[in-house]
Amino acid sequence: PRHTASLAKAVVVGGGAAGVFAAVTAREKAVAQGVGAEDLQVVLFEKSPQPLSKVLISGGGRCNVLHDETKPPATLVQNYPRGSKELLGPFTAKFGAAEAAAWFRSQGVELKTEADGRMFPTTDKSETIADCLLKNAKRLGVEIQTRSQVLDLEQRGDKLVLKIKASDGRTWEEVADSVLLSPGSSPMVWEWAGRLGHRVSDPCPSLFTFVVASEDKWVTDLAGLSVQRAAIKVSEFHPDSRPSQQASPVKAGKVSKRKLSTVQEGPVLMTHKGLSGPAVLRLSAFLAPEFSAWKYQATVEMNLCHPCTKGAVTQALQQCRKHLSSKLVASQCPLGSYLADLGQEDTPRIPRRLWAALVAHRTSVPSDLRWADLSNDGLAQLAMALCECQVRVSGRGMYKDEFVTCGGVDLRDVDLRTMESRTVPGLHFAGEVLNIDGVTGGFNFQSCWTTGFLAGSAMADAADAADGAAC
Repeated sequence: PRHTASLAKAVVVGGGAAGVFAAVTAREKAVAQGVGAEDLQVVLFEKSPQPLSKVLISGGGRCNVLHDETKPPATLVQNYPRGSKELLGPFTAKFGAAEAAAWFRSQGVELKTEADGRMFPTTDKSETIADCLLKNAKRLGVEIQTRSQVLDLEQRGDKLVLKIKASDGRTWEEVADSVLLSPGSSPMVWEWAGRLGHRVSDPCPSLFTFVVASEDKWVTDLAGLSVQRAAIKVSEFHPDSRPSQQASPVKAGKVSKRKLSTVQEGPVLMTHKGLSGPAVLRLSAFLAPEFSAWKYQATVEMNLCHPCTKGAVTQALQQCRKHLSSKLVASQCPLGSYLADLGQEDTPRIPRRLWAALVAHRTSVPSDLRWADLSNDGLAQLAMALCECQVRVSGRGMYKDEFVTCGGVDLRDVDLRTMESRTVPGLHFAGEVLNIDGVTGGFNFQSCWTTGFLAGSAMADAADAADGAAC
């Protein structure tokens, strides 16, 4: 290896997926460039006792490490409510799902892809991923200091200075040539970023379930029931919730028509608190700032017969009235067979309990009415209940053990080729501290691998450039 006149130091703040992967990448690339451990010291500070704690609990302990590596980057980035445009280049030209999968395999981690595109280690153990990263960090000479909290960061000339506090109360200053901020969602770090000239979007929860209002208790009475093909959107946010301009990036009283036209498709699950399932989670993610601004007070509208239109459903209901004349309306609705007769593909299956609840709570059709006696107005009400079913949302719930935040350091203030600040040379960002978030399915880890790789590579390149200048 070449030797510099003085040791270059790179400091990583945060021992999550992005931080550890960046530290590993920095040392890995430095070694490949001939920069030895005596020339580039990489130190990672983690305030908790255990790095990679989120990796260990993710995916129910299985770690949904990536999403389908065979999908093109342009398809994958559509799963990022914030960051999709900015990630397309890095996913395509630098380090996307295919490159991340290849890296893990090169370290002996075998991966499998499930039917929905989620990728896991074949061991189905998150420890496989954590152990892989930590073993590489140790092999490459990354110094990991746990129970060490970074209290402050400032710029002094061409150096970055961090104030560190150990668990025993000791404090000291760490002087670095480059710093990566990857602490996850951290109000303190966002305060530093703002003080150093970066714009920061106000944080708010993403990927949450819907708590329904007491007036729609019929939904929670159906807990455990699901509709496999549904479409869901927000029909309105409620003005009586009076959004706060201070607490949200969304201006009070203003929600664009484009946002209100956001429709998400997929399974919807009724729970003991309200609504969940992939379609609900995607909607919550793509409209996270709006939900936060309106204090999670909204009305959502579902097409429970998706992809069938209300016109097609109306025709099928007319066939029900014709052929089931002696049956009670509330007792059964073989809608799928009649839609199939009309040439509809992917015909829906409406569970009996859901149908009875819709008739009782979303129409004025009496429970003892027979199909033969159903009026045109009653039929129209049934079609609306199926295709434009409105439910009042009064709050948000948590999805399993996952907590994803939208908001963070504005991507306009970061060079996406290196994850380096546009205002502070040598300062980098990676992971959830940035205003990047994905839907469930491995996308949030993918952004950690990508941004961590870019930041770690840039820190190694900087050390190599300094090394060359010193020779």
